[in-house]
Amino acid sequence: MTVSALVELPGMSRAGSKQKDITRLIVATSIGNALEWYDIAVYGYFAVYISKAFFPSNDPTTSLLLTFGTFGLSFLIRPIGGVVLGAYADRYGRKRR
Repeated sequence: MTVSALVELPGMSRAGSKQKDITRLIVATSIGNALEWYDIAVYGYFAVYISKAFFPSNDPTTSLLLTFGTFGLSFLIRPIGGVVLGAYADRYGRKRR
């Protein structure tokens, strides 16, 4: 009869840690995605009310198109702001050595 000892290989001890990191990443990404879709749904639901409150009410179709155009513009500008503010934060937001 042979007795074998557990041997821990260098890459195996991190496997559980890596799995936890991936799971945490997926959960965080899913929550962020769900919040974005919630934001889109709420804006779409209230678009008629927003169009009446913030845009000229002479023509309801024009007001609604302006409301959706404003949302679309903000949706397209968001990545540009992320790049600009990210570059600024990387340059001036980190501690200098």
